[in-house]
Amino acid sequence: MKSIRSAILLVSLAAAPAALAAPAPPTLEAGSCRGIVDHVAAATGARLDHISFSGAFAVLLHRDLEELAVSCPTESRATSIEGDLQSAYPQPGFFRTLAQAGAVLVDEPVPVVEAALRRCYQSAIRDDDETGVVQTGSLHVECQAYLREDGDMMISVSRAPNLVTAPARYPRAPSPTPGPRVGPVE
Repeated sequence: MKSIRSAILLVSLAAAPAALAAPAPPTLEAGSCRGIVDHVAAATGARLDHISFSGAFAVLLHRDLEELAVSCPTESRATSIEGDLQSAYPQPGFFRTLAQAGAVLVDEPVPVVEAALRRCYQSAIRDDDETGVVQTGSLHVECQAYLREDGDMMISVSRAPNLVTAPARYPRAPSPTPGPRVGPVE
């Protein structure tokens, strides 16, 4: 009986290091998302920094952006690329690099994507709600930017919603029509 307990103890101790080992690092699925991340890295010269634990997005590093994230597609979300900058005054390379990344997703040339990014940014800093949306061809751009408190901006590039197979998870409500309201407020 004593030898059986000793054998069980030895087997348990031998298995302990494997059970206590850190979980495997997250990976992107071998399918389309990994391919998109690789294409974005090649198009921009960015390098992969990390993958979220869930594998839902990858963060790349590039000198022109504080963060360049590729969100992988899910049942409720299309693939998108997001660029963040903790300033409302981006350097010219910010728009160019994000346009190079965005062109990987859409059927538009880099100059068209870059022009849409700039229009969205200008719209956001002029709009009271600090947001902007630009859609042209296969390109859909959403952004938020403000100038107060040293500013901040985030721009998301994806395929136009009508060209995406998965529906948007949080559809954007239409902007109210400017002007005075007539009648009771609902």
